[in-house]
Amino acid sequence: MLIDIDHLKKINDAHGHAAGDSVIRHVAGLLAELSRDNDTAARMGGEEFALLLAGAGATRARAAAERLRHDVAAHAVEGVGTATISLGVAACPEHAVTERDLYATCDAALYRAKRGGRNRAELAGEG
Repeated sequence: MLIDIDHLKKINDAHGHAAGDSVIRHVAGLLAELSRDNDTAARMGGEEFALLLAGAGATRARAAAERLRHDVAAHAVEGVGTATISLGVAACPEHAVTERDLYATCDAALYRAKRGGRNRAELAGEG
């Protein structure tokens, strides 16, 4: 899955870059907390993260995305308040068979989530 912090620029502009950094750390901490030992979480840059769920099909990956989305929004960030994330979810081999295709499919689903109002998870092939 690909994860994007919603409106991080607005957070930085309204509360300062230290507050934006706190939101990034908040999301990163929840990714680490909610990931299993065999999952791989990474910051892709800026406000974007990726989470590779080993052995998870589309249904489990979508459920994990919804848990993460809910947990991010449920815990306020000091000095900022509530932050939200948008997620694009895809699974192998249901949606892609190569790493590049998996990334591109997740990215397309992420953009659907952002266009659909943010603070949502979109599964590949549902749009």
